[in-house]
Amino acid sequence: MSLSCEAMTPEQRELYEKVKNASGELLFRFKIFGDAGAQAIAEALKVNTTLTQLNLYYNQIGDVGAQAISEALKVNTTLTKLYLQRNQIGDVGAQAIADALKVNTKLTQFETIKLADLEAQAIAEALK
Repeated sequence: MSLSCEAMTPEQRELYEKVKNASGELLFRFKIFGDAGAQAIAEALKVNTTLTQLNLYYNQIGDVGAQAISEALKVNTTLTKLYLQRNQIGDVGAQAIADALKVNTKLTQFETIKLADLEAQAIAEALK
């Protein structure tokens, strides 16, 4: 799902601008922006060419947000580290990320916890 800038809420637009213009490392821990925020971040990741590390701990990102991020990972060529610990990503989101990691060869460090065995296996296979 693609989210146009015109359709973004002010909060989403703010996240989008921060990520779009970020370089190096960006921390968004405990912001609790959920799938809507993750979608805005994903749109920005598609155009950002300088961000290398993104920390999204504890943001209530679920499958919809993970799917949006996975689409961004397919085209982003600069992000090398992504941290998604303590979110609410289930089987569908984990599989989407696993599929994206098969395409994205730049991401070398990906961290999440509390994945079920099936989810963890899919991501581990993608990182091989």
